Amino acid sequence: MRCTTTVLSDENTPGIGLMGAVNFNLLAAAFALEHNMGFQVSTKICPRETRMRQNCYFRPVSYCGQNVLPVKFYDTSIDVGTRYGALYKRHAGNFSISDQDTIHVDKSRAAICSRFKNKTRNCYEDATGLQMWRAIAQTVLIPQPEIEDQVQNQYISQLTNSTGLRLDSTFAAMHIRWGDKRHGANRKSILDSVLPACAFSRALDKKLSNNNIPSNGMYVFVATDEARSIRDLLACPEVVQHDWNIVSLNEQHGDIAKGATAKKPPRRCPTCLEWDAETQNRLWAEIKLMVQAAFVVGQFRSNVDTVVQMLRAQEPETYVSLDDFKKVNWAPW
Repeated sequence: MRCTTTVLSDENTPGIGLMGAVNFNLLAAAFALEHNMGFQVSTKICPRETRMRQNCYFRPVSYCGQNVLPVKFYDTSIDVGTRYGALYKRHAGNFSISDQDTIHVDKSRAAICSRFKNKTRNCYEDATGLQMWRAIAQTVLIPQPEIEDQVQNQYISQLTNSTGLRLDSTFAAMHIRWGDKRHGANRKSILDSVLPACAFSRALDKKLSNNNIPSNGMYVFVATDEARSIRDLLACPEVVQHDWNIVSLNEQHGDIAKGATAKKPPRRCPTCLEWDAETQNRLWAEIKLMVQAAFVVGQFRSNVDTVVQMLRAQEPETYVSLDDFKKVNWAPW
């Protein structure tokens, strides 16, 4: 495509996590697609050791001309709806979408989906917008080949070899997010919203039962930032009744045995984005496993869960979100 400008996400919101930064990059990619511009993944979603190199984690997408347009989507001092279009308006706060905005969203979606020639199923016809965001995420979020090898060899292969989990069989997954809330990395308004581990097992049991999926002895991969969630989960009635095989990457590092004395997640820099390659690779391994699971239980208030849902090819209903408020304020679709 002929273009002269390349879009680059310019988000640097204090305290934002890695997947939050990834979501802002996806917004910038959508903006580039809609306006016939090139797009480059920001170095802000790279590990700190390699942050000086562009495309140091994900593969390059497109580049157009010498002009670079920094795009910021979470600046409450500007009218994002006017500046960038109604498709991105919801990400600057809890904005309501008017009928006129809906028309603008429809036009934006048509422009973006046309770039993919509707290769993704129902990209434009899907009223929720999820299929459009899936097309964007699955185009942009492809790690470099050497990163894929590291994730596979360092985490996924070790997990499957040590636990018996088989990726070609039916297994489920959960994302239990406790640590960053307990240790104050998130806003106080959601610090008290930590759900017990058994809430996730109940939701998974209900979803499997409603779909007539036999679950006795099923493997359940659990992505979590605190080992105590695994210990709690093992005692849940559904896990015991169905003899679920609970596996996680925590087991590889002995975190479960440490229990309450396990090391807390590292504090994030209050004014910058910081994570190392090991943290990023482990998180990406958890994401890849959740992407492949037949059913997932999580919370779309988490940027990890929204990224996983966008990278999955399974029916949207196979992902159960335990959020009790409107998804639109958190997920892009």
